[in-house]
Amino acid sequence: MPIIEVRENLQNDLIFENNQDLVKVVTQKINLKSGMQRNMLQMDYFWDSLPQQIGISEPLNFDGVIELIVTPTPLILTSMSVDGLPAAGPNAANDNVLFKMVYDGVPRPKAVQESQYRERQFPQSFLATQTNFPFFHPHVYVNLVFHLQEQLTYPYVSRSRCSFYMTFAEKKISALKYGIGLIREFSVSQIERVNAGGRLLNNPLNLAGQYSPLYTWGGARPEIMISGQNLTQYFLSQSGQEAETMNTSGQLRTFAAQSRTMVPNPEAFGDAAAGIPYWIRDLLPMGVIAGAVRPQRPPRVTQDNPLVPGLGNVIMV
Repeated sequence: MPIIEVRENLQNDLIFENNQDLVKVVTQKINLKSGMQRNMLQMDYFWDSLPQQIGISEPLNFDGVIELIVTPTPLILTSMSVDGLPAAGPNAANDNVLFKMVYDGVPRPKAVQESQYRERQFPQSFLATQTNFPFFHPHVYVNLVFHLQEQLTYPYVSRSRCSFYMTFAEKKISALKYGIGLIREFSVSQIERVNAGGRLLNNPLNLAGQYSPLYTWGGARPEIMISGQNLTQYFLSQSGQEAETMNTSGQLRTFAAQSRTMVPNPEAFGDAAAGIPYWIRDLLPMGVIAGAVRPQRPPRVTQDNPLVPGLGNVIMV
């Protein structure tokens, strides 16, 4: 696959007018060839000029947080916060985020020095030189999102210069795969306004049994066995001239419901009184487990009376 290299820069002077104007976005769109699948291989950035407040006697670190985010779709800010400041960019785990860096100018206020700010990035420095994130849109967006802390005086003027370097491997793919990839990336870009993942574990000092009941109770849970006198009737071999006892769909649905009965640990799943184990539902057809009983289709029609099933030859319909 051919390797595409991109080397560009973002430089700007931003003016924050008041405390209602604390978030600004600077973006650059890089156009690529359509109909291709690309894999982000490497990403790096460099501050040619550290973010700083200008227009004062001694330039200071930018008083806030800056996000550098590379995406294949236009950036949409979320309702979440970043380091306590609102309108954060999407999480690094978002499938549309090819690279993300967060710059924090704390401790504040300090003169502009490289040792006076903190940065974190995803993927981290080593992995960012050997990533493999596929995307399909025929462009990438490099975005700088500036989140300013509230100030005592305005306007606040910020200046920064940032260079970045990216490499992609690209290959021609079918129109179907390309179209599905575009639709998925567009959908992903629209949905993450708020992201919450993970399960809060109760009683964290005693997690035994919250994952596996076997750990708490020391063995496999018991199972209810099935009697050969009830459900197995319709499996018994019968003579061709002998009537066979059958269960109705309603009875089978009752058995299916009883097999789903939930009981406290360590009792066996199912209905012990009816003798219906939980695994009996695996033996039932889907039409019995759920859904209405449908009439015979096509209907049975005879020559004697087309409206009433009865004697006579069946007409094919």
